[in-house]
Amino acid sequence: MSRGRITNSTTFKPTAGMKSAARSAINRRNQLKKRGIKNLPTTRVGLERANQIIRGEAMSFSTVKRMFSFFSRHERVFKSTGRKDRFSGSSISWGMWGGNAGFSWSRKIVNRAKNQKKKTVTVRKKSSPKRVSRVSR
Repeated sequence: MSRGRITNSTTFKPTAGMKSAARSAINRRNQLKKRGIKNLPTTRVGLERANQIIRGEAMSFSTVKRMFSFFSRHERVFKSTGRKDRFSGSSISWGMWGGNAGFSWSRKIVNRAKNQKKKTVTVRKKSSPKRVSRVSR
């Protein structure tokens, strides 16, 4: 993970845990495909993300934000069904985006960027000149 200031051009490498989750999800999806299941529980974007994670490609900050958004939207469904059934759509999709490791990784990066932004705003407020009003006599 990048340690410096986060900008839109900052990139981040996926962790080993994310790679493992994505590989496992692809394997489970392929098992369903071999069984003849036609409506596989994944999207083209999910497949692309899984392959990107498995290859260890660097991801932009905007991609990390999209990942965090995905996890935040699907967390409740995954917790209610995905943990119980490894072949459920929510479990496979969750894994393709990096699984629990991807969720915590993306959350840390997004929170770090938010905190960085708060500090920047605070610094600006402190360094802004005070206005002095003139009173005519």
